[in-house]
Amino acid sequence: MSIDEKIEEILQRLDNRESTHQDYLSPELKRIQARVLATHAHLEASLENRIFIQVARDEQKLNPQRSWQNISTSVATVVSYLSWRDKVRTVKVFGDGLPTGNLDKVNELRNKFAHPKGRDLRDQYNESTLVGKENIFALLKVLDDGMQAMDDYLIEALPDILEKTDD
Repeated sequence: MSIDEKIEEILQRLDNRESTHQDYLSPELKRIQARVLATHAHLEASLENRIFIQVARDEQKLNPQRSWQNISTSVATVVSYLSWRDKVRTVKVFGDGLPTGNLDKVNELRNKFAHPKGRDLRDQYNESTLVGKENIFALLKVLDDGMQAMDDYLIEALPDILEKTDD
């Protein structure tokens, strides 16, 4: 059996188990789940970058001889151990307008979709009902607003590094 066939066999077994589980998510809900998790990951990476830039700047002021390579290795190690909440708290301390409300909403969705209760999600985000479609729209709007708020924040907080472009 080739490696491709072995992979396919395992994927098939996992799909079969998942499709019979009470918290099964339809392909449509999996697509939404993937979008929620990807948006959260993007925002978390933005928080990490903001921390890195602030710490690197502060360190460069205190110790101008220290190389960026050494700073980035140290900061990356420390930041990798921080939870989402710790990253938000850390960036909030910088006092430059982090959009915590938007981030909190995205994090709530991430928690909901990372530990899904399938029946609840199937009911709330049912694409065949108007209420379900409205809920999907509201969810996507939270994700979009969160990304836009973070983009706007980073442009404001780091004008020397980032600049706003007209789309």
